[in-house]
Amino acid sequence: MVNNESFPKRLEEFQDDDIIVEFSCGGVLKVARGILALISADTIELTPSTERPGVIVRVWNPNTSQFIQQNGSYDRVLIVDENICSIDRIFDLPL
Repeated sequence: MVNNESFPKRLEEFQDDDIIVEFSCGGVLKVARGILALISADTIELTPSTERPGVIVRVWNPNTSQFIQQNGSYDRVLIVDENICSIDRIFDLPL
């Protein structure tokens, strides 16, 4: 679990950037790509970038060892900090 006091401060450098977040949801590894729009004490919000119509979420498929698309794209995605595995800034990398 992330220290709630330092969580928002550590993420400020990613504010308004195109990022990719690996997170756990129901015991399944997922990855989401979008603009980091909101940081609260225990949640982040990803929104679409100007180049993409929605936030992309992919789910890890252990049978193929690849991430697969999950039900299209989303207008926004909220992720609780305790589920976050990693966050990285995107520099024109495909997802």
